[in-house]
Formats: sequence, structure tokens, C-alpha cells
Amino acid sequence: MVDTRRRFFLRSTAKAKVQPLPWIADRDNFTDQCTRCGDCIRACEEQVIINGDGGYPSIDFSKGECTFCYACADHCPEK
Repeated sequence: MVDTRRRFFLRSTAKAKVQPLPWIADRDNFTDQCTRCGDCIRACEEQVIINGDGGYPSIDFSKGECTFCYACADHCPEK
């Protein structure tokens, strides 16, 4: 007999949080330079980048996983 209580052991019950992009080292510097053009959102192959607080790009892990391909950073017109 299978214990069905174990089925959910490794699943998180917490809601996924929106996180900053993985290549952002300094959040304050990022918000000063980001033009919120959306190029990174359109470049994301996994479609996990969304418009976050203030229109700045953020990752929503409820949509999927980031593969760290850096397509978002490569398509960004800013430094």
C-alpha cells in the first residue's frame, strides 16, 4: 500500500515570490539605469520575466524556471 501523505513531501506550499533578475549585482544601480523597455522580457526563452514593481523586470518562478541563459542580459541596451 502507498502512503499518499508522502506525495507532497518535496512540494513547496509557499507561494512563489517574484525575484530580481539573476545578473543584477546592485539593485539601486539597476533601477537608476533600467529604461523598462521590455527587451529582456521579450528575450526570455522560458517566459519567466515579468514587469515587477515600478515596471522593472523581475522573475516570477510560478511561471517556470530560469535557465541562466543570459539572453535577457544580452538583449538589454543598457550596461
